Amino acid sequence: MLELRGMSPSDPLLSDADALYMSAFPEIERIPLDSIHKGMTLSDVDYTAILDDGRFVGLAYTMTTGSLI
Repeated sequence: MLELRGMSPSDPLLSDADALYMSAFPEIERIPLDSIHKGMTLSDVDYTAILDDGRFVGLAYTMTTGSLI
């Protein structure tokens, strides 16, 4: 069963998410990881782990402004 879990800067899954992010996107398309981690403390930014039966399988990085995601 898939589960979406919001991560904090101290989340144990953060290293898995960062590794996937770095391997999935070409360098020119990446937001620096320190910017992503800083954004995690803002109310309009979510760095979400996707789990399948408790196993990390993906991530989502979203920013919300007004009615836009």
